[in-house]
Amino acid sequence: MMTPSEILQKHEDANEYHFHEVDRKWIIEAMEEYAESHSQRLETLAKLLAKTWFYGEWEWENPNERIQQMIMQDLGYYPFKDEDEMIRKTRVDEDLYKEAVDKVALRNPRTTPVECHNSSNICDKEKSEKAINLTAVEWLVEQIKSDQNQKSLSASEWMQVINQAKQMEKEQILDAYYKGGEDTPLTDKECEQYYNETYNSKQ
Repeated sequence: MMTPSEILQKHEDANEYHFHEVDRKWIIEAMEEYAESHSQRLETLAKLLAKTWFYGEWEWENPNERIQQMIMQDLGYYPFKDEDEMIRKTRVDEDLYKEAVDKVALRNPRTTPVECHNSSNICDKEKSEKAINLTAVEWLVEQIKSDQNQKSLSASEWMQVINQAKQMEKEQILDAYYKGGEDTPLTDKECEQYYNETYNSKQ
């Protein structure tokens, strides 16, 4: 791997122009500062992705995602022993949450399309294209109604549906709590703490 000085020397030679030593010094300092800032942003992105994977019980499904998992393992951000380790390793600069509130517009209300199971065709094209604002309970009821006649889902598949509904419920609670604190921006950690103290009785 080339040093900043070697990179600058390479471009100097290629362009047949060489800076004075004093100029080279501040140019190299600027290069190093930019590289450090870029590295910090990438590390923050990896930490936030690790949070998403942890709460979504993520598993790779294609070659690209397999590479992602390999890199996250190398970085020490996957897997985690428990939630405490995840929170400790993925903590990010609190100011970023406030910066995001200023720079990123509020998203539209979450919409959840009705899912189709190819093996049983339990929903038609009209339903699959219709995006409806559903609570987690409403979504679960739709899945039960959809499978009522076909009886296509196994017990293990129903457990996946139930777990997905639980995750939806958690996300909706976190989302509502976050939006309720728009005047005083809340962090991801504060939202998680609220959820765990209010709803998560499991230790």
